[in-house]
Amino acid sequence: MYQGNNKTALTSQREIAKAMLRLMEKYPYQDISIRLICDTANVSRQTFYSLFRSKENVIFYTLESGYSYTPDTINSQCSLSELCAGFCGYITENSSFIKLLSENEITQFLSQTFYDSLFNCQSFLPYHSPELRQYAADYVASGFASIAKIYILQGEVTSEERLNNIAYSLLTGSFFL
Repeated sequence: MYQGNNKTALTSQREIAKAMLRLMEKYPYQDISIRLICDTANVSRQTFYSLFRSKENVIFYTLESGYSYTPDTINSQCSLSELCAGFCGYITENSSFIKLLSENEITQFLSQTFYDSLFNCQSFLPYHSPELRQYAADYVASGFASIAKIYILQGEVTSEERLNNIAYSLLTGSFFL
């Protein structure tokens, strides 16, 4: 994925991402071709491939540039309660985008982005080894992606507070007692 600061390239990158989202509203993700994305964004295939490796890369770019969640790094250590509140707020605020991912059966991209934001957050389990942080980040990210998916499948009727309580009780294990 392009990481530079060329204004024309950055504009093309944004246009490709917008085109991808518009197409996902009309067509199943698996039916969207690079050619269709390029035609919709009004860019050449050469431009596309100079900015992105694949259409999956476009989704990751979109998640990272406009729909990412990074835990609060002001505190020296993020508590599970803070993580739950932050992620549940993210889920309810970005429900239309998450719905688009869910309808296209690509919520795994959401899970990967959650994982990256947790693992790269200095306040997420700072006193544990990278190996244990990796396990924890993957476990928590997968859980939040699943919670987001169920929230969408159930019609977004659960309040943010209730969603937070569900997430916290699941992740602490108290749900199963």
